[in-house]
Amino acid sequence: MTSQIQVAKSTVLSATERFLSARVAWHGVTKSARAKFVHELDELRGENFRNWRPERHGYIPVASDFSQESLVVFVQWQELKDALQASSQAKIEYTTTQQSVSTDAKMPQELLKAKFELRKLMEDQSECTKQTLCDVYQLNLAVFNAKAAGVNPRDLSTATTRLEGLLGQSRLRVYVVTLAGRHEFNIALNTQVREFTKMVAEELHWAHENTQLSLSGIVLKDDYKMLYEYQVSPERCEFLAMRWREDRAEDHAVSCVRRVAESTAAMAPCRELVGLPPARPALLPAQVRALDTWTTKLIEAATCRGFLDISDAASLMFQVENGELTETDTRKKVRAHAIAACPDDAEPLADVDKQFETIMEEYQHQHILTPERQQQMFGYADQKRKQHDYSQETATEMRAWKNDPNAAVQGRGLPTSQEAPRPQDVDVELLEVSEEEAKAFATRKAARKAARQAAKEAAAAATEEPVAEQTPDEEAKARG
Repeated sequence: MTSQIQVAKSTVLSATERFLSARVAWHGVTKSARAKFVHELDELRGENFRNWRPERHGYIPVASDFSQESLVVFVQWQELKDALQASSQAKIEYTTTQQSVSTDAKMPQELLKAKFELRKLMEDQSECTKQTLCDVYQLNLAVFNAKAAGVNPRDLSTATTRLEGLLGQSRLRVYVVTLAGRHEFNIALNTQVREFTKMVAEELHWAHENTQLSLSGIVLKDDYKMLYEYQVSPERCEFLAMRWREDRAEDHAVSCVRRVAESTAAMAPCRELVGLPPARPALLPAQVRALDTWTTKLIEAATCRGFLDISDAASLMFQVENGELTETDTRKKVRAHAIAACPDDAEPLADVDKQFETIMEEYQHQHILTPERQQQMFGYADQKRKQHDYSQETATEMRAWKNDPNAAVQGRGLPTSQEAPRPQDVDVELLEVSEEEAKAFATRKAARKAARQAAKEAAAAATEEPVAEQTPDEEAKARG
């Protein structure tokens, strides 16, 4: 089965190298020749659309359709299409081979042996009153072998629970080696890679984003894995720490994401008081699709400009697509190769990174309010907070009065300066209401107020008693 995967992998690498070679050749075509070829191709497609030719299978062009100058461009264009199709097909076959190998049934003898060894080890360790570090590693190895043999995860729940408890109590002395020296750490075996990398970065006074650790040649690329999952042991406890070169493009992307997160956290209390739902800043689908091509375009640009060999570029693309390398680390590697190949230029691929930096700036602009808007929102939230506090105090006193009617309750009212702003005084954008809706709301409110006033006047007129007319005798009596 392993040989099948190796054959499929070599096929993918060969197809990727062919695609990159075709890409380099297409990049060498001049703009004028490419424009002429595109013009002839558009005319040909229009002609085929007007005059359908079944023998051509639709709009598929051939070499005889083009002029002598565009024939070379057509051959390179056709090779690029064929190489792209072959690369996609090879990747599909590689994925299918991996899935078929992973879903193959394990040998019953191996499965039963792994389950028996794990059960026996659990029984032996349950009789011991105190577990040693050696017992922890034996249990970890047994669980690892059981998973590899295909044991159902539900059958491993008891062993996994005991293993996690023992790992949290066990401490191990490990060493981190750099070119400058050797550093010692005392850590728990269930420490995440991300936490351990932060500890190392703080000790070495490095930036966390530029710090990378490896153990016996294996890069610790998964931040959320535990150290014991990389088989850390007293015999295998020496890490190698590496620091990436300062990368302006990646630092810019990280800073944009960090500023959006900080702004969202700062505005969360205000949004809650105003009544808006929690903000969930996310990239737009078009931005996500564009950023997904960042690594590929960077590799292709470095290959076309001669900064990266075709075989190395194909290997990097394969590792990224299979999760062996993160896209951030791959981009850093490509830029490092470009700087080494062109030492006179500090950023040889800056033009490729520029379009993606623009996308991150747009993302930041979409989710961070201007200082004026922030101040306005803080002011409105402060008014809502005062109203909330006033309501809470009033409710507390009313409950006290209900329990003891003889208790004196002091009436209070909001000062004029603390009155809630009228709807027309509130920024309609903060409430997510259009100006037309705000005007209609104000009109309805004025109409309701006028109707109430008219009803009050009518009620007052109806309750007035009519004055009876007096006779002349009554008038004289009143004057006398």
